[in-house]
Amino acid sequence: MVSKKEFKKREEKIIAFKKELKELMVKYDFGKTEHDNYNGMEEYCGTDIYFTINGEAYYSETVNEIIDECI
Repeated sequence: MVSKKEFKKREEKIIAFKKELKELMVKYDFGKTEHDNYNGMEEYCGTDIYFTINGEAYYSETVNEIIDECI
């Protein structure tokens, strides 16, 4: 079990990371768009999230694929 002190440290790191990520997204004019996926029988199969750059979707890689590549 995580102590309150350890949890607080993690929370502070998450808050700092989100702040820095938001600044980068503004700097590079990034946004996001979602694309719902359906199989051939029109059954919903999930949603992919893509970055937009200067308002245009970048469909070459999903946000998850980009994050996985960075980790």
